[in-house]
Amino acid sequence: MRYTQIKWIRAPFGSHCSSVPGAVFSYQPITVRNKMNETNLPTPDPSLAKHAPSSAAGKAVPGPRSASEGANKHPQTWIIVESLVGAGIINLLRDRPSIRVVTKDELHNDPELRIRKGDKVIIATETVLDEALHKLEDDGKKEMVSRLKNKVTCRQMLAAIFPDFFFREIPVRDLPNIELTPGEKYFVKPIKGYWGSAAFPVDAQTDRVELMHEIEAQLSKRTDLFSEQVVAKDRLIVEEFLEGEEYAVDMFFDESGQPVITNICHHPLPKKLDYLHVVYYTSYEVYRSLYPKFIEFFNALNQSLHARSLPIHGEFKLHKGRLTPIELNPLRFGSDGFADLSFHAFGFNPFLYFAENRAPDWEALWKGREKKIFAFYLGYNGSDLDTVHFRPDLRNFRRLFSHILSDTAMNYQDTLAFAVMYIEEDSLERIHELLGVEFNEYFVDLKQYSQKSYHELYRAGTEVKLAPGQILWNVDDPGDYLVLILKGELEVFLPDGEGEILLETYGPGAAVGELSAIDGLPRSAAVRAKTRGKVMKIAGSVFRDLIQRTPDILEDLFWQQVNRVRKLNHELSKKAATKIF
Repeated sequence: MRYTQIKWIRAPFGSHCSSVPGAVFSYQPITVRNKMNETNLPTPDPSLAKHAPSSAAGKAVPGPRSASEGANKHPQTWIIVESLVGAGIINLLRDRPSIRVVTKDELHNDPELRIRKGDKVIIATETVLDEALHKLEDDGKKEMVSRLKNKVTCRQMLAAIFPDFFFREIPVRDLPNIELTPGEKYFVKPIKGYWGSAAFPVDAQTDRVELMHEIEAQLSKRTDLFSEQVVAKDRLIVEEFLEGEEYAVDMFFDESGQPVITNICHHPLPKKLDYLHVVYYTSYEVYRSLYPKFIEFFNALNQSLHARSLPIHGEFKLHKGRLTPIELNPLRFGSDGFADLSFHAFGFNPFLYFAENRAPDWEALWKGREKKIFAFYLGYNGSDLDTVHFRPDLRNFRRLFSHILSDTAMNYQDTLAFAVMYIEEDSLERIHELLGVEFNEYFVDLKQYSQKSYHELYRAGTEVKLAPGQILWNVDDPGDYLVLILKGELEVFLPDGEGEILLETYGPGAAVGELSAIDGLPRSAAVRAKTRGKVMKIAGSVFRDLIQRTPDILEDLFWQQVNRVRKLNHELSKKAATKIF
């Protein structure tokens, strides 16, 4: 085989990306639903400057230091989101006169909207970067974003800080022919990427032909969704593999070019890499040990970048006692709710601080919280589940946490997670236990009750054996009991003249007849045994008592009805569409 000799050059920085093969979360950004009306959320500072925001625990904290006096002197700040649904704490700023929150579509569809030179801009997610740059009239800021976004030019810019770091830019098709030093580990990824697109460890023993095809396949999927500005499709960077613990940081350069840190989190690796981004946590120890290092790094970076009013989300490795960047994402904080952790834990809104040119007083914010640990926790869909037929067992899931500050529900059927939890714990041991959660155990069949509810119902009933075709009840029969299916299947149907309409088939773990057992009204459908089986017969009075004493059963009952209503709505929509066409 013919090899291309690489002449390694010493350049700024590099590392392996946090996403690895098999980490399914890397395929899709998350969309979340805003739930900012929770009563346990901290209250944002309404006065912009004079009153301290309330902490998540309800304690007042000292007001922030002001990086410039007089809010009226600030330029307009643009916050660009994919959708207002899922924009989290950004939605709290929509009524601010100096802040313009716009969606990607609004920006695209209105030719009059322009982000003028001197305006501030921050995006909520990488998916809106193209539109933001298209409307940005500040060529200097565009150039900064381009230099940081391109991993090669970024490393060249940082050569003075990391003179001994190895990297090389190559075409994708040259990957099989590069010569790698035996025994050394490297990382390969696109020179521009998002969510770990086509990022892989590599060494001299790797089958690089197979790896090249895998990279091309992943980039083909990505470039269908993102432009070349976001994901490069034909050029890679091969760089030194970094060992060490991983950290994430949100920051911005203020109006005078000084770095302002708004979030520092440790990102420990989970036991199962399918759940790669499950935990990011912060603590006083994380802050105390890393804050000076981050300030030092960003001050050094700005010696060559010369940035002002520029937000950055960075991923770093603590390598040999030194913070070395994995990647720097300009024009944004951490997406998918990561940036919101500062609000839920400490009571300040980092997007407002960027707009108002404020800096959090971290020593004051941590005072009284030195022993607490705050975390962003991502509730993944179980890796082995079909979410069309399974739902999250939310009540059981929430029992995992000592103190929930807030949470955000997610469209789990369209994304790879069902919730973001903002939590407070008292020990690192508890955080590490949460790293090992198997999310398959926190999903239940849409037609079934959760395990706890199942056992409660089982203990409350009397076992009855059923023969195939046996009728349990007919339409208009009294609704004085329900059944929990132990074995076999039941059919729910409606007589229709000479025939019948089959409504649903239920199997083990499902309960049938709950509504009539609750409200006492006659049966609205007939039920029969499809196969030989066994059920637990539960009297209506016993079931009503269980609902009062066992909230899990009430919640499961709610989800059963949600599933049935959604299915009915879907069927009606299909029929309506058929009539139209």
